[in-house]
Amino acid sequence: MKFIYYIFLYIFLLLVSSIPLVNNENLNINKNERSLILVNDVKYDTLKNDIDSIISKYEGKELIFVNVANAIVDLKINEPINVLKQSIKESGINKNRDSYTSRLAVKYNNLFGMRKAKCRKTYALKEEYKGYATFGHWIYSLMDYKIWQDIKPFKNGESFPNYMYRRKYAIDAKNYGKKVLAIKLPTNVIDVFKD
Repeated sequence: MKFIYYIFLYIFLLLVSSIPLVNNENLNINKNERSLILVNDVKYDTLKNDIDSIISKYEGKELIFVNVANAIVDLKINEPINVLKQSIKESGINKNRDSYTSRLAVKYNNLFGMRKAKCRKTYALKEEYKGYATFGHWIYSLMDYKIWQDIKPFKNGESFPNYMYRRKYAIDAKNYGKKVLAIKLPTNVIDVFKD
């Protein structure tokens, strides 16, 4: 009887092992494939092959609002002003009003307080910090956010608060978007978005 059990177990394990596992170790993107993202078995280029130049442009730059704002524009993230405000809401603002304060942003480069992705490609590192995704540089946090946003894009005419509510981004999803909109940006950062 044990013999039959082990045969069934062996067959079951063979079948299960042939199914691609969805875990972050398999989802991390290496430098050779980072511009091509697989989402629901559809290949699409999130940044139209500009990704390497964007990474090169920002990898050496410090984590301050002006740099993040410029990167958001370069990455063509939807609702760029509100996305920057969202990063400020999630990661705090220092007394000089030019950079972030949260440990998650400053040390672990996670600007949005995002958890590690479970079923999509991610730029997150394997290591987590208290259950949150960590990134090698803040630019990867923005690129990860772009993937998150592109998977379920804004509907026609959808407002930022409604989008955040539909995506159930925060525990207080109903009011989260309104709280983000209320954040005042420093003048030098607003100038980035004027083009």
